[in-house]
Amino acid sequence: MAKRIRLRQRQKMSLMHKAILVTAGSSVLGLAVYLTVVMNTSNVTDSRASAMSNMMLGYDVNNGEVILAFDWNGDDPTKASKGPDAIKISSFAAVMSEGVDGTNGLSGGKSKDGIDMVIPTDNYFNADGIDVSFDYKRLDDNCDFISRGRYFNFGMKNGKLIISYKVNLEKGRSYSVNETVNYELIKDDEFRTYRFAYDPNSGKGEIMVDGVVVWNYQGPKERAMFWKSSDNIIIGRNMNGGGTEKTILDNFIIRSTTHVQQLPITLLAFQAEAREQHVMVSWYTSRETDIDSFIVERSVDAIEYYRIGSVKANGNSDVLRAYAFVDKTPMENRIAYYRLMPSNKPLKSIAVPIIGYRYRVNHPETAFNPKDYPADTVK
Repeated sequence: MAKRIRLRQRQKMSLMHKAILVTAGSSVLGLAVYLTVVMNTSNVTDSRASAMSNMMLGYDVNNGEVILAFDWNGDDPTKASKGPDAIKISSFAAVMSEGVDGTNGLSGGKSKDGIDMVIPTDNYFNADGIDVSFDYKRLDDNCDFISRGRYFNFGMKNGKLIISYKVNLEKGRSYSVNETVNYELIKDDEFRTYRFAYDPNSGKGEIMVDGVVVWNYQGPKERAMFWKSSDNIIIGRNMNGGGTEKTILDNFIIRSTTHVQQLPITLLAFQAEAREQHVMVSWYTSRETDIDSFIVERSVDAIEYYRIGSVKANGNSDVLRAYAFVDKTPMENRIAYYRLMPSNKPLKSIAVPIIGYRYRVNHPETAFNPKDYPADTVK
């Protein structure tokens, strides 16, 4: 019976769920010594059937959804189970029996050329990280399981795993990982599950074989992989199975990963409270990167926001900073939503924290718990 790929919903986590929110009346009091208020210028499930489920045991880097999958249970080797179909493949490559668990898989045919299956570029692939897995039967000595342009390759050289990828750093800099893993693939006519995952939040890259980590590299945290968006993905370059016509590849899956926290700060608290006839919006940061100032915006519906002021930022910092902005004309007897935006940053897609607050004359109250309210996304 053909295996089916079961998709898991992408688990979303907003910035406000990740942040450590410090509420009024608790540890904020201990930080108050840092806060100087100056009116308006303050500086203060498994992804597939049983063969894949075993691989997931003990590994929780990613629970993302499947964005590309091939199970080769149909007749057309270029037809994807999920995501874009291949636009090119070796004329000798063919769907054959004797895949994993008795299903079909992919053979390189009698040719000495590789499978060389080309997947067209797609925005889904220009992600902060990557999680790729597949079942492979080693009959080759040298091949690339998956590659994309000059900057990403997961493959095999002289029987040993190889990995190369590039990661973005600040100010246009980057670093590259190019390693031959001290793990030799077993040549015994058996399928094994190989997986590479790069988690952009932790900065860790890992290779696993049948669920066991055989290589890892710890890079800087919160760093996205580098991609050239015009590069296609190639599966099975120089992979031919020695021209034996045996099935050598099955259950190829690429899954989405978490995203780098786009807000260029680490936010410890973001809150609003009444001060006489005004509302004071305050926040604390423990990290800032290339920020000129914080723009405070207000909305009546949490959809359309308008700027009500700004506060000069420290620019670059990795120590505790406290800020406050005073809204001198708060809206009375209705919920107002405040949003914090960093300026002097390119806003392609950025998660920003928001809070809601109802100001009543002589009886102010917080509209809801900020921990339970999601961050907004600006594109």
